[in-house]
Amino acid sequence: MSIAHIKVRSQNSFHLDITREIASLEGHLFALPILFINLGGEMMYVIEHRLRAQGLEDRMDKVMQDVIGTIFRPRIIDELFKPQHLLSESSMRSLFQKLAHASIMSLNQESMDKLLDLMTMTVKYQVFNCRYPLEMIYCTLNHLDYMRDLVKHSETISNSLRKVYNHIERVII
Repeated sequence: MSIAHIKVRSQNSFHLDITREIASLEGHLFALPILFINLGGEMMYVIEHRLRAQGLEDRMDKVMQDVIGTIFRPRIIDELFKPQHLLSESSMRSLFQKLAHASIMSLNQESMDKLLDLMTMTVKYQVFNCRYPLEMIYCTLNHLDYMRDLVKHSETISNSLRKVYNHIERVII
């Protein structure tokens, strides 16, 4: 067993000082929150891009706060970070379909399918390009930083995101 001491710094200066033994047989039980956060981040990138392209910037803050606030509800966060196996693809699709409709925005089935496919392809690309597991954590922190910037005016949602950062720190230590 070797010990790694790594200083992780995301773009907005969230520091995680990580010292951990590298030999966990149960790390796969913590893959769900990483996958969920990265898919959620990609969903927000796509939604933001589409709202801007359609000239709906005036509704963007409301949509972002509604969706991100739903994604990171305290009850969801607590459940998400319990050791568990990944959800099936159909369960994840259903979950993100509900999350995407948690605001004033509505998507028809074709648009929802395209959104889910784009989210999935992008996260797969990110996973396959990671040279080592910690790069996936960097990617996750990047998504969290992006979503935090989108809702920086909401103290409640910002506090929920802070809780997610704390959970990630506990999982990887």
